[in-house]
Amino acid sequence: MDKVIDSALKVLMGQHDGSKLGGFNLRLACYLFEPFAKFLCVHLTRKNGFQNFLDKLLGPLLHLLHVLHSIPCDSGDEWKVTIPKWMEEVVAQGLFHPTHIEGFLSLQSSVRYRNSSDNFIKDGKLVNKSYHRHLFDEVEKIVATKNDLAVIGLGQLLHLFVCCVMKQNGISVGSGVPRGSNFSLTTHVSSTLHRSQTMALKVTPSSHNINKYLQTEGELGSALYNVCKTLRSINSVLLSLICDKLYLRTEDTSEGASQIFLRSVHAVLMSLSAKIETSSFGNNEKSNGEVLISLRTELICSINHLLNIEYEVIGDDLESLWMMIFSSATCCYSSMDMPSQPLLSSEILNLSCRLIDVYSDLRQIRDHT
Repeated sequence: MDKVIDSALKVLMGQHDGSKLGGFNLRLACYLFEPFAKFLCVHLTRKNGFQNFLDKLLGPLLHLLHVLHSIPCDSGDEWKVTIPKWMEEVVAQGLFHPTHIEGFLSLQSSVRYRNSSDNFIKDGKLVNKSYHRHLFDEVEKIVATKNDLAVIGLGQLLHLFVCCVMKQNGISVGSGVPRGSNFSLTTHVSSTLHRSQTMALKVTPSSHNINKYLQTEGELGSALYNVCKTLRSINSVLLSLICDKLYLRTEDTSEGASQIFLRSVHAVLMSLSAKIETSSFGNNEKSNGEVLISLRTELICSINHLLNIEYEVIGDDLESLWMMIFSSATCCYSSMDMPSQPLLSSEILNLSCRLIDVYSDLRQIRDHT
């Protein structure tokens, strides 16, 4: 199956695009994913089989997840519907089989964040049940090997987990908690979804690359690319937190670990923003300039995600936020000829408007109390 995934990726990445071989590979993937998903549904993966599934397929599947979700579904190609459908079912049945869902939901909050300060702890170990530990070990390997597109696919992995939880509770994906339903059922489902916070903590990539960058002196151009990748992967998980409504401060079941984690992300982001302003980026100005635009875009996007998840994570340090926005706007204005400049401009406007809206509302609330 790993060869089939690899062949499909080569086609989707343009190596055989439009050729007869490419069309054959995509049709073959369509025909094989469906029976494989059904096999995994009927035959529960045991621990050894689960380990083999992770070793051989998790990285390629995450890579394929991201690539497929990046392709617009605006044509009549059958594979654009069939491959994502059955590939996601392979991931769901292989990793999050109904028999194992409760085990993932019952995982305790990571000691990396629970009862700690607002800084990332370097030497905390994750404590998980033996079966589920394999998944998080493999995620750490993927992050460590800097498998770009596979790491960005972690957000889709978290979303698939939430979909599996909702299906197990009898809720159609995208419908949310049913209105007018029995109160005890609604409360149970809501509680179950928010227990997925711990899952989010465990699949979020480490900030090691960013911390390493923050400690580096001298020219930093070559380090920007790895930092940008890490931010993109963190953003994919934060976006899943927003879209799947996994975090509510009033329903935090992670013993405070979720908010500590979010505050830690914010602290690292602000340190990164300050570091960028005082750094040298080498002699290849154009190449580093393009990466820097992408980095600022991901940075602004991260802050916007955090603001949408929980405004208290941002706090009242508006001066630093607006300095970051103005600095990014200056960079944006001086990079009008770069392809990624319009996206940065859009993200700056989004964050600026969101900040004004949120803190204007908060000021009105405080004035009336």
